[in-house]
Amino acid sequence: MESSADKVTQLLSQCRPIEEISDCTLCLIKPHVMKNHTVGEILQAISNEGFSFKAFFTIHLTFTFAEELFDAYRNIYSNYSQVMEHLCSSSSLAVMVTKDAGSKSSMTNNSLVESFREIVGPHDPQLAKAIRPKSIRALFGEDMIRNAVHCTDLEEDGVMECKYFFDTLVRL
Repeated sequence: MESSADKVTQLLSQCRPIEEISDCTLCLIKPHVMKNHTVGEILQAISNEGFSFKAFFTIHLTFTFAEELFDAYRNIYSNYSQVMEHLCSSSSLAVMVTKDAGSKSSMTNNSLVESFREIVGPHDPQLAKAIRPKSIRALFGEDMIRNAVHCTDLEEDGVMECKYFFDTLVRL
């Protein structure tokens, strides 16, 4: 049986230097997943759905950086401060996700961001288990704070969120 570390090594070997940030969406793998050593399983699940990876960046977010990314959710998440605390508790893995050239048919009718959100599932892992039991959050999420991953919500934000990590934060 292939270990999680082997899966990550295999997926990382497919990466090349970033020439341009376009046609992408962000997947931010949260600290509890990193600590649980299930990153490889999540990346494999994403890959199995016909997505590919353009870049990876491990970062321990400061409160300032986390707020810059998540400020739009301040009045949406009732548990905003706990989400920020969790994101800043340890390292996260930012993943630039793109469509695979031979992507599955469900992605051909939807945008990249929308298709990726479908496999991630609802924000609440309990709801995800009920309505999308094979989604990332259903399989790897624990609760509303530790729901495995953040993914881009809006089509127009996919490239912007990727640029924040892979053009701005990576240079600091």
